[in-house]
Amino acid sequence: MGYTITTKPKQRVTIVKYVGEIGLQIRETAVQEVTNIIMAFGYDSILVDLREAQITMSASEQCSFGTLLGDNKYFVDCRTAYLVKRDQHDNDFIETIALNRGYTFHTFTSELMAYEWLGI
Repeated sequence: MGYTITTKPKQRVTIVKYVGEIGLQIRETAVQEVTNIIMAFGYDSILVDLREAQITMSASEQCSFGTLLGDNKYFVDCRTAYLVKRDQHDNDFIETIALNRGYTFHTFTSELMAYEWLGI
């Protein structure tokens, strides 16, 4: 299906919610939109909600996307939380690649804990 992006200006947070089958092009487009928001408004927190998503990317595409995240200079200073279902692991390889390239974030299964960690 795709994704939606919302912002909470008072908390300086961008929220990306993915729904349905998500491929490389959709994720790259969402990252560009979030980057534009960070550049324009200086927001410093990102919440990525993957609970309703199914990542349909090949290993090569996951590697490419993880590299894109890790190399995004605007994400370096952002506090980022991933929200996943308890048994959801389709984003693990992407996260590993991004972490190895310097992109830091925390993964949560509790929406409340993710929001608390982000200070929302």
